[in-house]
Amino acid sequence: LAVTMGAKGVCYWNYIAEATGREASGYGLVLRNGASTERSREAAKANQLIQAHWDIIKDYNPQPEVALLTDQDNALLTFAASGNENPSTLSFAGYYKAIWNLDLFADFVEPQGLGKRDYKVIVAPWHIIGKKGTLDFLRHFVEGGGTLLIETGFGMYDERFYYNPVVPPGGLDQLFGYREGESLWLNPQPPAKDVSPSDRIYHEPEIIFTTPVPARVKGHTYLTPIEVTSAKPIAKHQDMTVAAMKKVGIGWVYYFGTNLGASIATGSDDGIELLRAVVTKVVEPPVRGGKVRPRLIQGERQSLLVVFNDHSSDQTATLKLPARYQKATDLYGGIDRPVVHGAVNLTVPYQDAMVLLLE
Repeated sequence: LAVTMGAKGVCYWNYIAEATGREASGYGLVLRNGASTERSREAAKANQLIQAHWDIIKDYNPQPEVALLTDQDNALLTFAASGNENPSTLSFAGYYKAIWNLDLFADFVEPQGLGKRDYKVIVAPWHIIGKKGTLDFLRHFVEGGGTLLIETGFGMYDERFYYNPVVPPGGLDQLFGYREGESLWLNPQPPAKDVSPSDRIYHEPEIIFTTPVPARVKGHTYLTPIEVTSAKPIAKHQDMTVAAMKKVGIGWVYYFGTNLGASIATGSDDGIELLRAVVTKVVEPPVRGGKVRPRLIQGERQSLLVVFNDHSSDQTATLKLPARYQKATDLYGGIDRPVVHGAVNLTVPYQDAMVLLLE
């Protein structure tokens, strides 16, 4: 996994098993007497394979085209308000989970890093503080052809942490074509049996998306109805519009009136399919994985396809390869995997990885 992310070295903690305290006797590559373990043997095998194919790996440097915008002030303000950062951390975890399942890489970028790389998609998880410099960049990013994904409370507070009278602020309500109404704070606990019908909206309300794909997503943290001016409504809860999209300049803005990232993080898989329809229209993965997660390390003559199975059961998949590859060899098993009609069929054991040499 580290190699597919571009790492050029791996540090193990630690070499010899711990000597003191609760961790004594554990967590070492080797035992206290220096005897090898399953961990050390596996590390050695991985190292041998890495060194044998270093000509492919040494210059490999993945270039993500998707960015997750992070400004720690949003998490700090959330902690100050409620004593935890859950809305922020869950939002990031959910969006990253989605990008991982789309077989894409993502950068975490602070505001001062915007503009240093040409991203095609920027996601702004739980971005409740609307700093002028950040908003100005995102405006130009979209107008210039980028795709921006924002969610409930985007720009809710100004740089002094005062609530803005119009959300999104700074004229973005006119540009993006929507304006937030009064948000409903959602209770993360399941409703009591005797809760009144009118109060059920505060407990994981279901949001029905019609565009870009039909999807049903559970609300999380907030449910925010919006007034749509020039945007296109794409989702409702009951009779309330709670999501919209709009072409701005030559780019697109998608607004979700809930904490969509947190919803995905807590199990709303339809949110992943929603993002798939938005993001992969702009950024295509070189190999799509279905139930497994392929990552392609491309070289000039040969390449490595690393396939991860993060499920708790074995997974079988047929992976369509780029046209240049006609042969696949399983490096751990040492056997050829037939490439038939440009695709390879494989079964990856649960919570394991397979590495194919492609030629």
